[in-house]
Parts: sequence; C-alpha cells; structure tokens
Amino acid sequence: MPAAGGMVTFPIMPNTLVHVLMYTYYLLALQGPDMQKKLAKFKKYLTAIQMLQFVVLAVHASQALSPACDVHMAASLLFMPNIVVFFYLFYKFYIKTYSNKEKKE
Repeated sequence: MPAAGGMVTFPIMPNTLVHVLMYTYYLLALQGPDMQKKLAKFKKYLTAIQMLQFVVLAVHASQALSPACDVHMAASLLFMPNIVVFFYLFYKFYIKTYSNKEKKE
C-alpha cells in the first residue's frame, strides 16, 4: 500500500494557504494601530478560514477509511484525532472571542 502521493501531500496545500494568510495579517498588523483597526474586522474571518481548513482536512483524511482507497488507514487514524482537537480548540477560541463581543455590542 503506497503512502506517498496526493493523500499525504494534499494537506500541505490548504495549510500553506492558511499560513500565508495568517502571516500576511501579522505583517500588516505590525504597521501600527491604524492598520490594526482596519484589520480587526478580518480576524474573525481568519479564524473561520482556519476552522474550514480542518473540516476540509478531515473530509480528505476520511477517504482513507474507504476499502477502495489504497492508502494506509493507520495514517488517517492518527491524523484524524489531531484534526478534531485543533478544530475544537479553534472553535472554543472563536466562540469565546467573537460571540461574546457581538452580544456586548
């Protein structure tokens, strides 16, 4: 059963895209308080994009659970709990950070 190829390399693409967005945000935020005020509305969406990434990765990894998939199931079984934990942590952060602010406003 092969381990390399699309199943293993695909997660790198959405993860790289998310990190490019995050570090671009951080770079722009270093420009000072005025830029930080302009960027504030995008923070919520950046966190949502991160959570969407975990959903995409979970769906992609779940394909290895199919008997028709010629990839080691063990890799996905190790990867899936990691995805679930990260999603949970980002979700809790999202709710704590953004839901309370909306209610206060």
